[in-house]
Amino acid sequence: ANPACGSTTLNTMSAPGGETYYWQGTNASGTSTASSTASTYAVSSTATYYVRSQSTAGCWSSGSGSLAVTVNTAISIGTSPANQTVTEPATATFSVSGVTGTVSGYQWQLNSGSGWGDISGANAASYTTGATSTAMSGFQYRCVVKGTSPCADVTSGSATLTVNAGVCHSEDFSGLGTIAAYGSGSWSGTGGTWTATDARGDQTINGKAITIRTGVVTSPTFTDGISSITLTA
Repeated sequence: ANPACGSTTLNTMSAPGGETYYWQGTNASGTSTASSTASTYAVSSTATYYVRSQSTAGCWSSGSGSLAVTVNTAISIGTSPANQTVTEPATATFSVSGVTGTVSGYQWQLNSGSGWGDISGANAASYTTGATSTAMSGFQYRCVVKGTSPCADVTSGSATLTVNAGVCHSEDFSGLGTIAAYGSGSWSGTGGTWTATDARGDQTINGKAITIRTGVVTSPTFTDGISSITLTA
């Protein structure tokens, strides 16, 4: 077969009387008598292979016959994707590695509970989800590594996504202190240092509030959920 997967065997027409045909591998001017074309010739790589004729007198033909052969390599996946655990809304990344063979493409698939289906645009060795939610916990992911014809596609093992609920942060502004006459300030609150601009803290509700005119309140960076909160008047 040409193209072939892994290996193939070559054959050619019978030599006329007084001549013998010999396979010369990839050497167009070869003079090997090791492989007569009376037998097939096994090849396992893409190349141009040659045949030369030798007369009973021992003379070699001036030219040679040739055949360009394409041999693609079967797909093998070294490592399938691993299970991933994240806290919403963080993303999760799944990968296949150690892939060998003549790869023509990748296609990630998702099983959300009703069977496997292709993920549109997920055509690389790695796939990163969008922002996750707890509703996605239990989803399964796998990758189909596509072979080059006639080599078959190979499907990786599946990996499961676990999504934990995000931590809920709150701030009561009890550490605000006094920011008067719409100014800027900072205070130690939930998660670290909070800042405010064009704000005041002397107009309170039950003793705990901040008033913003045209300024911004910015939280510290949280590492266990949303990264930060910004409130703009």
